[in-house]
Amino acid sequence: MNKHTIVVGDLFVSSWGYDQTNIDFYQVVGVNPSGKTIKIQKISSKVIEDGVMAGKATPVMNTFEGPVMTKLVKPSNHFRYSLKITSYAYAYFEADKTKAHYTSWCH
Repeated sequence: MNKHTIVVGDLFVSSWGYDQTNIDFYQVVGVNPSGKTIKIQKISSKVIEDGVMAGKATPVMNTFEGPVMTKLVKPSNHFRYSLKITSYAYAYFEADKTKAHYTSWCH
């Protein structure tokens, strides 16, 4: 079962794409008292290219982009928590706020 209680400042990561791997980072900016919904906002990332149209993305905490979104928190067996961001992308709780995530792009 989930041992971590989501708090303001927590990080969620979304990896999605077809011909490329897009990485989006979301920072928790509010938590409903019930813990069933949270408010998140997309944050910037730093990408270091380490291959041909590929690299590692890391979050830049507190660099907010776009609107605040309210999302339903879903506990998961494999991941601690998940959020449905769009019809094609989910975000998962990430305890390590410095972890680099593989990303790729097409031109």
